[in-house]
Amino acid sequence: MPLQEPYNQYRNPAPYYGGWSPGADLFFVDGDFTQCDPCGMPVISYPMRGDSILALNDVIFFNPQTSQYEAIQLGTYPNIHPFNTNQQVIVVEQEFIVAQNSYQPMPLNTPYNVAWCLGFQDQFESGYPAASIGLTYLVEEGELVDIGGGLCKIRRKWATLPPTRCEIEQFAMTFPGLTYTTPNGSGINRLQYTQNVQSRIQYDYYIFDDLEILDLDLFIDGFGGQRLNAATGLYPPGLILQAMLYFQDSNIISGGGGVFIGNTDIGTGGLTDNGTVPSATEYIQWATGQSTSNGQTAELIAESSTMTRWMGNIWERRTRFVLAQ
Repeated sequence: MPLQEPYNQYRNPAPYYGGWSPGADLFFVDGDFTQCDPCGMPVISYPMRGDSILALNDVIFFNPQTSQYEAIQLGTYPNIHPFNTNQQVIVVEQEFIVAQNSYQPMPLNTPYNVAWCLGFQDQFESGYPAASIGLTYLVEEGELVDIGGGLCKIRRKWATLPPTRCEIEQFAMTFPGLTYTTPNGSGINRLQYTQNVQSRIQYDYYIFDDLEILDLDLFIDGFGGQRLNAATGLYPPGLILQAMLYFQDSNIISGGGGVFIGNTDIGTGGLTDNGTVPSATEYIQWATGQSTSNGQTAELIAESSTMTRWMGNIWERRTRFVLAQ
């Protein structure tokens, strides 16, 4: 009787989709590990430090069609920044297990599958607007960790696409010189000066989605949604809000882009009522609330918008505003 070949424990392991194989190193598989499934409840955290703050002031924006600055009231684009609570933004982290030979990385922006919540019912019960776990998007595909038996573990992270938020920060603002005649006939000549003031920093969030995974409206000239793609690019019209500049009127009309006069030759180059945009009178009306929608001082854009990556393909636009004075 010929000798039987010794049993090779690695030859016939139990299949990763379920089954058993006595004597093998991986002798029993309960479940289907060819699918990357969660191995525990999601861990939910709140990345924002607190609630957003709200300013009711008009904001001064340049209108290229009229070559003039205009005071835009709250709620009218581009002055849109409603109050938002801390719990409207969540980060979800969860561990998954999958057979190594079946692992495929998940594309960024993939929405969270509510079925992975087990008993959790997707939406937090709260008297305030709260985030939905089903409206979070993959922002990080974690490290693949070998846990033996041909299996590996991975930790994935999803995040809400945050709504617009505002914070407060001190800022050294340079205010323009003013040369004009008051209604009673007296003259005013104020030199340019720099002063530390309270500023409002507005954060707006956008997600790049070149793979067209998400069913979200595209950002189009300031209107529409928070989604950007290859068609919009990084700088679609209206995305970057430009800081307040002071022009010689003739240069704007001629299409030369204007001449910044706020930091030079203050004795003769400040805002006047003859040939500057804005005029000195317009500026004083903004600073005193005489020409705003609610009688409050208008905000100026102190620093142009900048774009930085927040998480994954979610980008954060940061714009600074200060009160005119």
